[in-house]
Amino acid sequence: MTRPFRFGVVAPLRTDLPTWRDRVRRIADSGYSTLLMPDFPQMQPAPGPMLATVAALTDLRVGTWVYASPLRPAWLTAWEAHSLSLVTEGRSPRS
Repeated sequence: MTRPFRFGVVAPLRTDLPTWRDRVRRIADSGYSTLLMPDFPQMQPAPGPMLATVAALTDLRVGTWVYASPLRPAWLTAWEAHSLSLVTEGRSPRS
């Protein structure tokens, strides 16, 4: 069984929040299937809440591009990933 080829975007928050939300909507409307969020502690909000926002605004699959593992205990990263999976009803790139 073949799977469809999908395209994704890494979309860090580099502007104000309303502009970023508009960008997320444009990404979804452009046909992308996945939005990934990097983890830049103290430079932008944590990935989990940002990705939950994406899931609420669009039907995009969501995930993290990278987590800053030296700054996060492994159990906290796992808990955030599990919580994100719950609030997005399983819309993660791996499923």
